[in-house]
Amino acid sequence: MGANALNRSLQPKAGLMVLLMLLMTVPLIPTSAAADIGDASKLQAQDIAATFDPVSETTTITWRNIETFSGSNVANLQNAEYTVYRHSEPITPGTLGAAIPFANVTACVAIQSVECLAPTHPGHSASFLVGAGVNDTYFYAITTSWTEGEQAYSSSELESNASSLYEGVHEVTSPVETPIFFQAEYSLTDSETTLSWYNYHDLPNSDPAMPDTRILVWRSDGEIGRDNGGAVYEGLPTNYPVELLANISSENSEYVNVIPVSYTHLTLPTSDLV
Repeated sequence: MGANALNRSLQPKAGLMVLLMLLMTVPLIPTSAAADIGDASKLQAQDIAATFDPVSETTTITWRNIETFSGSNVANLQNAEYTVYRHSEPITPGTLGAAIPFANVTACVAIQSVECLAPTHPGHSASFLVGAGVNDTYFYAITTSWTEGEQAYSSSELESNASSLYEGVHEVTSPVETPIFFQAEYSLTDSETTLSWYNYHDLPNSDPAMPDTRILVWRSDGEIGRDNGGAVYEGLPTNYPVELLANISSENSEYVNVIPVSYTHLTLPTSDLV
């Protein structure tokens, strides 16, 4: 092979090697989360999202701190606080006054101030226990307050999908305001079963009970649930014995069922339903 032919065969390879070397000299810039929305000096919450859980009937709101670096931003985040709001319509500076605040969250508790910025900071969450009988769409938003020196500041920019939900979250809860965290404990010494629970209307964000609200305590040899609770309440026939033990005020959170002395034989566990 002649010298000219050899040079021509090597030219494409040499060009490729030069290209690869040039690519290797380009600095690798790390990727980051979505860019901050709004004026970073206002410490506006970023990337707000809300999810409703139909099992616990709770809506969880998540968001992150700003990621834009400056000396004042980092320092102010260490003494900033977020306030989370809920409303039946989009939350803007004009509707904020009608929104309901329900949670206050510290922006950053890190000792090193640089750890307050996203994505190093893990982010935040707050939960709202939705009331009974809800079937509607609700919106959530977050404002920020902080102190700089001895001066207090607050920010309610409320830009969509930064600190205010653009699309609301649909929340559907059961209309039955039954007690929760129901527990039962049997005492062999006293021959009695103690039932305890939390009343729905004693929980945060719940409305007062309606007048003359009552709690019915039932005892049965089978499970009483949503599928047959209505039949039990109406006194319709069931596949196992059902007994109404008590009809008490909704202000009570405990009931003691004394087991008759005649119950001297061992029986299978029975179901108590409040």
